[in-house]
Amino acid sequence: MMRRAASGSRAGLTLLEIMITVSIMGLVMTAAMGTIGSSTASSVGVTSSALENADLRESGKVLTAELRSSGGGRFEVTELADGNNELTFQVPVMNGVVASWGAYDRGLGGPEANWNQEDWSLRYTVVPGPNGTRQLVRQVLDAVDVVQRQTVLAEDLRSGAGDPKGFSVEDMGDVWEIVITTMHARAIGGDSGGTKIHVRTQN
Repeated sequence: MMRRAASGSRAGLTLLEIMITVSIMGLVMTAAMGTIGSSTASSVGVTSSALENADLRESGKVLTAELRSSGGGRFEVTELADGNNELTFQVPVMNGVVASWGAYDRGLGGPEANWNQEDWSLRYTVVPGPNGTRQLVRQVLDAVDVVQRQTVLAEDLRSGAGDPKGFSVEDMGDVWEIVITTMHARAIGGDSGGTKIHVRTQN
């Protein structure tokens, strides 16, 4: 004799249960995607900061190497309108077999003699960048201070009204202290990231 299934048992899911399950899965997926997006943004931010710090270190190395060789030629530190500093100086160059003061830059092209320009100068300064930002640039100036070559060393510098400034050059007695800070590089000991170098010149 065949028995009938108990009236309380059910075969399969109701439409309501399926809708609830799908809704819960949707919430879980949304939360998971938000976490992944947040992690990705954080990772991109850290990578960007690390690259910016590396750029600042390289800029500091270039400036240090040139500044160490500066000496009996031109050497000027001035304050820009936004409070940042501007540094202009000369390095040893060869005019034939005679040593003199001027600017040395391989980027000037041509034969090696073109890289040595007597009475020219090098200038590190802050100029307007895209979208209202500031850039630290290295300029090669001719004998009448016309820019012949410009290289961007760092982007998104801080204002000169901040502490620290985006680019500051300070005479500390035995050495010159150079500070380069940007808005987003990871901090080296403050709210802003950047690099600090101490250079002993021949001046």
